[in-house]
Amino acid sequence: MDLILKPGVPCAIMDCFTDLYIANVTCVLEASDGLIDMAYTYDDVGIQNGLLRSEDMWRKFILPV
Repeated sequence: MDLILKPGVPCAIMDCFTDLYIANVTCVLEASDGLIDMAYTYDDVGIQNGLLRSEDMWRKFILPV
């Protein structure tokens, strides 16, 4: 609901998590000295018959640019 009413709050939270994930993965990759081929994170974004939010909200707030 906040993505509709107050998008600045959840977007700021998502930005903080994104920055944290990037910093953590960067540290791990640097510490591995080239021994890691791939790193990824994931989360549930849908249910059996669709997304957890509208496609418009997915494209606006979640989908990487």
